[in-house]
Amino acid sequence: MIPALLFLYAFGGTHGATAATADERLHTIASGKAWLRLLHYENRWLSADRSEAEGKLFFLAPNGRDEPLAELQADLKAFRDPNSGLADLSTEKPLDEEIILKLHPLCRFPARARYLEKELGETFPKVACAHLEQFLRILSPHSVSLVFSSFFLGGPSSTFGHTLLRINNQRAMDQSGRHHELLDFGVNFAARVTVDNPLLYAIYGLTGLFPGEFTNVPYYYKVREYHDFESRDLWSYDLNLTPEEVIAVTNHVWELSSTWFRYFYFTRNCSYHMFTILDAAAPRLNLTETVPYYVIPSDTVRALYRYPGLVKSIQYRPSALTQFTERKKDLSPKEEGLLKEIVRKKQTFFEKPVVSDFSRESLARVYDSALDFVEFQSPSEILKPETDAARFKQSLSINRARLGIIAPEFNMSPPPERQTHLSHGIRRVGLKTGYTDLRGGFKQLSYRFALHDPLDPEMGYPESAQIEFMHLKARYQFRQKQFEWEDLRLFKVLSLDPIDAFRSPLSYRVELGMRRATHSNCRAGPNETSPACLMGALNVAMGWASKLSQGEGWLTGYAMSSSEFSFSSDYTGSPIKVGVGPRSGVILRLGKDFLAEGSVFYHWLAFAQNSADFEQQLQLRKAWNQQLGADLSWRRQQNTATSNEWALQLLYYF
Repeated sequence: MIPALLFLYAFGGTHGATAATADERLHTIASGKAWLRLLHYENRWLSADRSEAEGKLFFLAPNGRDEPLAELQADLKAFRDPNSGLADLSTEKPLDEEIILKLHPLCRFPARARYLEKELGETFPKVACAHLEQFLRILSPHSVSLVFSSFFLGGPSSTFGHTLLRINNQRAMDQSGRHHELLDFGVNFAARVTVDNPLLYAIYGLTGLFPGEFTNVPYYYKVREYHDFESRDLWSYDLNLTPEEVIAVTNHVWELSSTWFRYFYFTRNCSYHMFTILDAAAPRLNLTETVPYYVIPSDTVRALYRYPGLVKSIQYRPSALTQFTERKKDLSPKEEGLLKEIVRKKQTFFEKPVVSDFSRESLARVYDSALDFVEFQSPSEILKPETDAARFKQSLSINRARLGIIAPEFNMSPPPERQTHLSHGIRRVGLKTGYTDLRGGFKQLSYRFALHDPLDPEMGYPESAQIEFMHLKARYQFRQKQFEWEDLRLFKVLSLDPIDAFRSPLSYRVELGMRRATHSNCRAGPNETSPACLMGALNVAMGWASKLSQGEGWLTGYAMSSSEFSFSSDYTGSPIKVGVGPRSGVILRLGKDFLAEGSVFYHWLAFAQNSADFEQQLQLRKAWNQQLGADLSWRRQQNTATSNEWALQLLYYF
């Protein structure tokens, strides 16, 4: 009797210990970073973890969005049961929400299933998954690249650039080992825009009211969109992932296509979510932890290099505009003259072409350049056969083919000065000391959230461009013994796109925010010896820029028509002031990392006691490296009184 009781006690104890061990194992997995990343759980300070995925199709447990363990248990139960869903036997019908809900979970969540099989050492039942198998067969994943699409000042959502993943197709490799990226697939995350109003667009983007969705599209669609339509260079950073991690990326992308996330312009955006995919597929990485809470695309590119060896190589695809500019450099003056005539006359040139003075090789170079020109000048029109641009391209192509010379492949090495991973940090702190002849000495502390101005280190950024967001400046005035806001700039964008013989693009400047002005239209404060006030202002200027000299010491000049609307409760008379007038300036590169800018504007004022506003400014900046710089500046404001300011500023980029 006693031996039997001892046997039962021992058997029951072992069973209980085994069950306890299994439960502990599930708790360990559910709280581990690999599982939390696959389900996109967010670690929140004041409450429990919660998945950032909003779509219900992403979870099997009713409380799966808030309970990692409950979702793990529900997934395991479903994965182990071959009858927990329907097999996917055919791809005749596209997947929709109703069909997805009926599918076996092994067909819906392959990345989770593969991870749990490996972690638990078990094999789940085999289930037919026709759509998933078709997806994997089409993508045929071989490797993964992070693609950076360069800064585009033509649209607010792309001002800071864009990042996406490219899943490189095994079948895109030819016999020589060369990879043809147009056969790959792009993985994109973007907001599904639901409003047209610009103000609502900004509010929705900043507050997460747009749904953000993952899409998988043939990569040549993205090339057409960014490279051709928007003339943006594409930089591909080929990642050193294991074959298992590449499959995990692909499987997880499949899972994400059934859900959506809230899109936040500066936080939960394309940059952040590309890293969440990589971290989920390769738990050895912690990419999302290496970027700040507020993240933009160039942050993600620099973050890749914090993991030595993660980037295997860089591939560069110049835009149609970059390709035209580069190819044109190889033309002789005579050939460039012919090119000008062709693009001026377009297809009528070929009615009576005068080309007897040119060799076939020379004509080939000119026609190739002209084809590049029409590609970037009319990317949409050339797709419509009835348009003049399409007929012009056809005439060019026919005459180019008649030469009987095979077009050499265009190869352009990645320009070092445009490589984003080498650029300065987007955030900047400045410490300034200076003196104004009307208000005395001051100290100033400034912080810029993002991104770049024309005098910052040039590496990795557009030349003569300014993209700034949330630039804050606070001063302590010694004479008045008080702190005050000097500048609360929401954003400022300056795009100087020089005109030449082939293009006449508009350059523009847009600035919105608050700034302090020493102005006779302001009331003087109790401690003030001169009138000054903080005013809210919107300034818009448009005109043209020209490259006045090339080479190491280039010079760019611009002239614009400017208008400004401002408001201040400290204005005398009307609280509104409207100004219009000319704005001009020059940006000079004096040497490596040594630049200068001079500008002047004159505004005629309405609704103001003083009828004019005149300002001149000169600034010199020297960058010692990508983190440290300093500048000297002088500014003069003139209305009924004249104020001069001299200052020295130290800058730190991070």
